[in-house]
Amino acid sequence: KNPVFLAKVIARKVLALLVSSDEEDVTQTGEMILILKDVVLGISLSVLTISILIFLDHRGVVHFQSAHDFRNTAFQLLSDPETMANIEESSDLKFMTIAKYESKRNEIDSVAEKIVSNEEVLKKR
Repeated sequence: KNPVFLAKVIARKVLALLVSSDEEDVTQTGEMILILKDVVLGISLSVLTISILIFLDHRGVVHFQSAHDFRNTAFQLLSDPETMANIEESSDLKFMTIAKYESKRNEIDSVAEKIVSNEEVLKKR
């Protein structure tokens, strides 16, 4: 639970593996898997902790200026037209406002009626 103690333990493990004169100890898959598991677990828990803290800051439970800065920076990046163009290009999606979407949707829905009326005119000729 103490982060300083945890850092010391991890540093000792890494140093013990690096300083070990026996090459079999370094290349044992069991120890490498345990280290990899510790790293993945540590990264996952830290991302989860940061996410929870940003959520609590957003709800007003706690106040972290860095969380506000992170949220503002993310909003500015997503508001940047160049960033949005890159996201649209890489995801093959087109982002638009609700009003623009509704306008296009109404145009598409009205096309069916226009086709029917044009077919009726063609049948009369």
